[in-house]
Amino acid sequence: MKFSKVLLDDIILTSDNKEKIKDIILEFKQKELLQTYKLNPKTKILFCGPPGCGKTVTAESIANELQLPLLYTRFDSIISSYLGETATNLRKVFDFAKEGEWVLFFDEFDSIGKSRSIDSEHGELKRVVNSFLQLLDNFSKNTMVIAATNYETIIDKALWRRFDEVIYFGMPKEDDIEKFIRLKLRNYYHKELNIERHLNNLVGLSYADIERICYESIKKMVLDGLDKINDSLFEKIILKERDRRELIKKSMG
Repeated sequence: MKFSKVLLDDIILTSDNKEKIKDIILEFKQKELLQTYKLNPKTKILFCGPPGCGKTVTAESIANELQLPLLYTRFDSIISSYLGETATNLRKVFDFAKEGEWVLFFDEFDSIGKSRSIDSEHGELKRVVNSFLQLLDNFSKNTMVIAATNYETIIDKALWRRFDEVIYFGMPKEDDIEKFIRLKLRNYYHKELNIERHLNNLVGLSYADIERICYESIKKMVLDGLDKINDSLFEKIILKERDRRELIKKSMG
């Protein structure tokens, strides 16, 4: 559990995703008004898309905008090899969440959300999916549930239907990359850094990758005794990041 300080304006989202997030926040803030008309706010949200593209930080920003604590749960941490224990652990999380008002964030959702039609999966996993469906259906409207997955194609169809909103976080395009770099380096660059010049070399990287490049560039600037980040420094860090990614790919076969 933590209290987030991330603001919605601190993250770069597509205009479509930002509009969806703002609508979700507004509906939750006005849930009493909606309920007087027998309407329900969106409280069950699925974030999907490749890793490092803003799912977790967006959940943190929602919690902050709603002034609610973020109850962070990794699904792979509650999975047990003992029969029935995973469903029990899952129930404990929901029972705890019922005691307050939170943004309940499930990361690595695909760990239990895999389709029940996948033949290779153990029957226990199918029972866990059924348990999650029941818990989600009966859960309090005072807490927002957000689940995040990098592998949306394997999520059980019944789970998809339970979510009020599904938001896809794709790899950033050039315009969003430029905005993100300007945000992260706003105190560390001036005319010596031509951001547009580097955009082509950054396409295909996630926000997490680009944030690492920005962070390493700031460190290099400090250690080299420079006042600002220049093109030469930034380009060297980009090349190092690409070498690092290539090494990771090779090590994974």
